[in-house]
Amino acid sequence: MSSTADSGERPGRPWLAAVAHALLGRSVDGLGEESPDPDALVAALDGGFPGGRPDLVAAIEQVRSRGGPWPVPVPDELRQGLPAAQFAAVLGAVRDRLQIAAGPRSTLSNRPLDAAEQALLREVPPHHVT
Repeated sequence: MSSTADSGERPGRPWLAAVAHALLGRSVDGLGEESPDPDALVAALDGGFPGGRPDLVAAIEQVRSRGGPWPVPVPDELRQGLPAAQFAAVLGAVRDRLQIAAGPRSTLSNRPLDAAEQALLREVPPHHVT
């Protein structure tokens, strides 16, 4: 079993690995910045591609065009130690800086409403009753 030092991973600083996985569906070798600062993460991601930002955005668009979930779900081992809300905020800020829209959200609309959903739709605040 190899240790963290043997594998080249940096313990306790998973921001870049998690963000790269969410955007690209894979890790990116050779990136050194490990901060929750969106500007630093974008700069590190840019530096991981020979063509910089255009190549990074093209790689992200390629992942998105495959039709799977995007951002790509991040495995537990990469998210360990990252507060979920802070990670979501940082990922959103990185997307904003890269000018990449989140895309449409899918909803289940191919099924009838269940009893609880129908009850919620019938509820109205008291001042809306006629």
